[in-house]
Amino acid sequence: MNHLPLLAAMNNPKLVSWLTPIWLLGVGVILGLLLFLVIWGLAAGFSRIGPLGRLAADRARLFRLTTWMTAVLGVLGAVYLLLDPWGGPTVNGTGNTAGNVGGWVTWLVPAVILLWLGVLGCLLLVWRRTVEEMPLAIVEGVLWPVLVAAVFLTGFGFMGFFVAEQPTSILATLTRLQAVGTEVVEFTLPASSKKSAGDAETQKDDKGPAMQAQPVSFRVDEIRFLRIRTDQRIRVTRDESALDNFSQSVEVLPDEEFQTISLSTLLAGVSSGDRIKTLQFGNFASSEAQVTLEVRTGLVYPQVWVVPWTAISVVLFFLIYIVQRGSMPRISAVALSTYKSLIAQPVFVILLGGCALGLIIFVWIPYNTFGEDIKMLKNTGMTFIMVCCILMALWSASTSVSEEIEGRTALTVLSKPLTRRSFVLGKFVGITWTMALMFIVLGIVFALVVAYKPIFDAKETARLVPPWQVCFQEMMHVIPGLVLAFMETLVLAALSVAISTRLPLLANFTVCLSIYALGHLTPMIVQSAMGSFSIVRFFGQLIATIFPNLDHFNIQAAVAAGKAVPIEYLGWSLIYCLIYTVIALLLALVMFEDRDLA
Repeated sequence: MNHLPLLAAMNNPKLVSWLTPIWLLGVGVILGLLLFLVIWGLAAGFSRIGPLGRLAADRARLFRLTTWMTAVLGVLGAVYLLLDPWGGPTVNGTGNTAGNVGGWVTWLVPAVILLWLGVLGCLLLVWRRTVEEMPLAIVEGVLWPVLVAAVFLTGFGFMGFFVAEQPTSILATLTRLQAVGTEVVEFTLPASSKKSAGDAETQKDDKGPAMQAQPVSFRVDEIRFLRIRTDQRIRVTRDESALDNFSQSVEVLPDEEFQTISLSTLLAGVSSGDRIKTLQFGNFASSEAQVTLEVRTGLVYPQVWVVPWTAISVVLFFLIYIVQRGSMPRISAVALSTYKSLIAQPVFVILLGGCALGLIIFVWIPYNTFGEDIKMLKNTGMTFIMVCCILMALWSASTSVSEEIEGRTALTVLSKPLTRRSFVLGKFVGITWTMALMFIVLGIVFALVVAYKPIFDAKETARLVPPWQVCFQEMMHVIPGLVLAFMETLVLAALSVAISTRLPLLANFTVCLSIYALGHLTPMIVQSAMGSFSIVRFFGQLIATIFPNLDHFNIQAAVAAGKAVPIEYLGWSLIYCLIYTVIALLLALVMFEDRDLA
């Protein structure tokens, strides 16, 4: 009896709507940690193979083997794409090769680079030294607080089995991820055997329309779209005996199409969980009918896609850190020292704690938007997180680079077997991991806040509690915005490192904040310079060329409005971010190479 109040609280609709989206994230984190343990075990097993476990020790041989393996895998992938290309439906077992060649050629260079890095990462993972140092890498670096945050989310994952709405049904949808999609089939219906109306003597031989059963495979609750096109008059039904029953069949006329979402006629009397395996087609015309059937199915709970994506993100984060530690030991040593010194500073704790507290307070702030407070919360929250992280990045670059140079600490560090290149890159990598930790922690807090905001607004306006799907949708809209904000912070951190090699803290802040302002004003400057004097147009194009267009990473308005961000946009933004980051780091290396440290 003492557990009844707890059970009543767990069945609260507000708690269910809020925790179900967080539970899905927790399930993804649990799956990601388990997958990482499996990869760790496989790497430990392969490292016991003599030549494979010692391969990474010889770096020249490692890079040659990586290049050859990348070339072989690339050729095999190209052959596969030509034979069975991605994208677009398959018609009669053949793919639309011409329509897909341009798509995958566009991604050829990034795909080859990612493939090369993936092969190199796999070879480094099975290095015996990497496997032996993996526990130490998890404990002493950025992985430890990230692991604590992951365990925090796994708590939601386990608790959600008792709180979430229909957890078993939701997780069962994971088994249907590869079973849904679009299927297009073209086939020919034979001509009808029915005689003409004037042929009265042969009416007794009338055998009716030509029937044909077309195999299909979809569940009733997963059907989203069905389209039928034909050049003759046909009728479609599930049962041949119901062909003349207008309540259980539909008629498709020539040059028209049958298209519906509810499919109430064809699926009348069928339970939602049943599977449709065949459809009966009847041709009433005296000539053959060319029929095109397009069926599109979707998941009952499409929100489960967050589970594999979260698991992949967790695994990639852990593996990238471990591979970077094994492949660049000197840079990683400087990065680890930089990271430890930064998180030990009071500024880091103040910014992280203050920003988290501010995000929580944002829930109770009245925005006076007549029911659209969630949009203001998302816009304000993402901007607040980005500004706090940018300030932390600028301060970190100045204290870890400029002050060490001015205080002669860099001279002591470089007296050891450490190059200036490793020093600068190590500082940048350490700042990057610190920023990643801030974004992860603040992102988790922001996700909890955004998921709760629709429930809070409903309570304040005396409305019904929104379903968990609404809270999930609002929460997932902010993830692309946070990713793009991290990219923008990465670019400014690289610029700050370059400037810190020559200028002190105050000058670094001034220059970087000026670049931040000009980067967001670049589209307006270019647009205002169009049609102006030549000198004005020249300076407008010069600013757009030299300074990064940071407005590419600013999608707060679209995210706040609930617009979906295509994965292609994130990919091209990442490439743009990496290009400017590399340029800034090359500038930092050039400026630091001849800097007098004495």
